[in-house]
Amino acid sequence: MSAVLAAFVQYLVTFIVFVAVAAAGMFWGARIRDNKSRKKASEETSNQ
Repeated sequence: MSAVLAAFVQYLVTFIVFVAVAAAGMFWGARIRDNKSRKKASEETSNQ
């Protein structure tokens, strides 16, 4: 029974790590996209 619990905990930790990496990727991806959009809007305003 101990091996089953250890395997469950291992998969749980792996899942939490994957979720954290995915959340960080979404956060930084949105941040990069916002900066790119802001820069593009700034360039369009200065060209007019």
